[in-house]
Amino acid sequence: MADSKSTVGEVRVAPDRLHAFTMAICRADGSSEEEARLVADHLVLANLYGHDSHGVGMMPAYIQNTTTGRCTRNHHAKIIKDNGAVVVIDGGVGYVRLKQFNQTATEDLAKALAWGRVHARPSRSSWQLALALAASQGRFRARHWLLGLPSPEALLQRTAFVGQDNLPPDGGLLFLGFHVGATAVGAALKAGGYVGTLFEAERDSRSWSNAEWQDVRRAAFGFALDEAPSVLGGALYQSRRRLLDGERAFITADGGVGREAFTIAVPGGPAHTIRAGWMALRRAGRVPVIPVTSHVEGQVQVITFHRPLPAPGPDAAQDLVACRETITSVIGDFAVRFPEQCGGLLFDV
Repeated sequence: MADSKSTVGEVRVAPDRLHAFTMAICRADGSSEEEARLVADHLVLANLYGHDSHGVGMMPAYIQNTTTGRCTRNHHAKIIKDNGAVVVIDGGVGYVRLKQFNQTATEDLAKALAWGRVHARPSRSSWQLALALAASQGRFRARHWLLGLPSPEALLQRTAFVGQDNLPPDGGLLFLGFHVGATAVGAALKAGGYVGTLFEAERDSRSWSNAEWQDVRRAAFGFALDEAPSVLGGALYQSRRRLLDGERAFITADGGVGREAFTIAVPGGPAHTIRAGWMALRRAGRVPVIPVTSHVEGQVQVITFHRPLPAPGPDAAQDLVACRETITSVIGDFAVRFPEQCGGLLFDV
C-alpha cells in the first residue's frame, strides 16, 4: 500500500515573495491594488506571528466567498456617525471592514494628543487631557440627544445662565452658538424663555418626540443637514422676518451646513470653519448678535452670554475682520479655560 503521508518536506518562502503571491491572487480575483495589498498584509503578518490558521492558507476560502457572493470585492466600510467619543460603522461584507475605523480612531487620537500637548497642565498630562476630551464628548452627545432629560424642566434644573447683563432689555436679538463645549444650548435657551426661534436641524431622538418637548420642537425649523440650499435659504428668510418683528433667535456659527465665511485658529487644533448664514441674518435683521458658550461644572451646564459683536459697518471686509477677531477671542478663551470640553474643535460633529 502506498504511504499516504506527503512526500513534500517543509517549504520556506520569504515573506516578501509570499506577500507578492497573495497580492497577485487577489488582483486576479478582481480586487483593487489597495485591497489586495491590505489582504496580503494581514494574512502574511498572521503567518509571521505563528497564527497559520489565519494566514495565507485562508486564500482558497476567500476566493470561494467572492465567487459565491458571500464577500464583496472592493467594498469599503462606511462611517455612519463619528462624534469623537462614539463611532458607528457599517462594515458590510467586504474584506477590510475595520481599516477605515482604525484610520479614523488613529487620526482622532492624534488630534486629541496634539491638543493635549498644547493645553496640558502640571496636574494633567496630554494623555489624561485626551481621555477627558473623549469622555466629555460622549457626555455632550448624550445631552444633545436629550438622554435622561424627559422634559424642558429637567434640562433647566441642570442649567445655569450667566452674563445676562450683556443682553439688551428688548427688541430682536440673535444668539450665536458654537459646536464647542456642552450641547443642547438652543433647547435650553428656548426652555428658559430667551428665544422664540431655533435655527437647528431635526433631532433623531426619542425624547425629542415626547409631548413635553413639543413646544421647544415647534420653535426649531427642523431641517435636515442635507437639505437643498433653497430650503435653508427659505429658513433664513423666515428667521429674518421674525428678527425684524422683535423676536429672538438662536443659530450656530459653525457646523457642516452653509457657505464658509472665514476660519479661526485655536492653538493645538485644526482651522475651525465659521459659516456665513448668521452673518446674512445679522445684516438683514439689523439686530445685536450675542456669542454664547456653554460648559459643564459638575452636573450643571453653564451657558454664558458674551458681549455683543460689533455692529455691521459699511465696509464688508472690515466687518468680517472684526467678527473674526471677536469670535477668535471668545473661542480661544474658552479653550484655555475648558480644554477638556473642546471636542467640537477637533472632531466632526
